[in-house]
Amino acid sequence: MAQPLSRNGSPAANRPRRLSITMPANVFEALERRSTLEGRSLSNLAAYLLEAGMAAGAPKS
Repeated sequence: MAQPLSRNGSPAANRPRRLSITMPANVFEALERRSTLEGRSLSNLAAYLLEAGMAAGAPKS
């Protein structure tokens, strides 16, 4: 069975998804400082950190 396609014709399962979260001000400020130091956007750094954290915390199978 073929995967459903998104509006632009790419596989829907592989497209990036958006997420809105609320965090403590001190966490936001630390994220903002780090993104500036690394020359990354805030959202790019947050996505990277979430991916890395999920990979590190993934159950071993």
